[in-house]
Amino acid sequence: MSKKHEQIRTIQASMMPYPVNSFSPRGITKKLPGVRMISDICYADEYPNSFFDYYETPVSSHESAPLFLYCHGGGFTWGDKAEGDPNAGENRTLAYFSPFLEAGFSVVSVNYALAPDYSYPVPVRQLEQCLRYLKHHAAELRIDMDRIVFAGSSAGAQITGQYVNVLTDPAYASEMGFEPPIPADSAIAYVSTSGLLDCERFDKTGVPPFDQVLLACGLAYFGTETLKGEAAVLQAGVIDHLTDRFPPMFLSDGNTMTFTDQAIDMKAKADALGIPAELLLFPKEEAELRHGFELTQALQALKVQKTSVAFLNKLLARKETAES
Repeated sequence: MSKKHEQIRTIQASMMPYPVNSFSPRGITKKLPGVRMISDICYADEYPNSFFDYYETPVSSHESAPLFLYCHGGGFTWGDKAEGDPNAGENRTLAYFSPFLEAGFSVVSVNYALAPDYSYPVPVRQLEQCLRYLKHHAAELRIDMDRIVFAGSSAGAQITGQYVNVLTDPAYASEMGFEPPIPADSAIAYVSTSGLLDCERFDKTGVPPFDQVLLACGLAYFGTETLKGEAAVLQAGVIDHLTDRFPPMFLSDGNTMTFTDQAIDMKAKADALGIPAELLLFPKEEAELRHGFELTQALQALKVQKTSVAFLNKLLARKETAES
């Protein structure tokens, strides 16, 4: 075992008081008042951690609600669907879900297998397996598989963003060996919070100690000796594989120890392709906001949540008008 992998396993042991990868649920159940919730639904059995939590919106006026499909962060090496990334500080994942639930979205929060035991592109394959399960069980979960928001934080935003590229680019899907179970227009939006959007820049936040940890995470996930110029790392880049079929996107990030430049580049690429995109950043003069701040209860995090919900509501209204 390489020293880099030893570092990851040491961090995992310190932050995850349960098996890193398991075919049994972790049993971490967190509920929201007034929200129907089903925990640890098994969506497949090929890989460990193939479970999701389901939160049903209490306010939908439709028989089936639009779906907010979320992957947690954690550098592909730690984290949980209910707890988020334990390395991100004051993480309030469930509080982050609340505005979307109140706006009429049902939420599915997905777990996936973690590196170094399971490497790229296993989590992306698991997301497709989860979509197959959701499509088959859409009626009983009362979710509308024609109105899906793909969302994620940090590494989770990479997983969902890459899958949206798979969904919207048949050539890329063929290259990856994927067969999406839903049509491309099922993805009505993409929401990235502190997203890893260029995997070659995984370790480029400008804070050396943090970057060293991120480098170890990236090497563990991709199974490479470097992040520069490797085929798998390049293939996973969300920005580089955007096409004009990608759905509208909402992007946010902090301003310290994070991937701000990647969010800016993603917005620029979207603009060049004619993809509707909104980017919300805050100056350091207003507040120092670190990686993953959007899942806290900071004033700026609450603004991100409110603004992203408004963005999605506009998209839904346009879709409903177009279909009427």
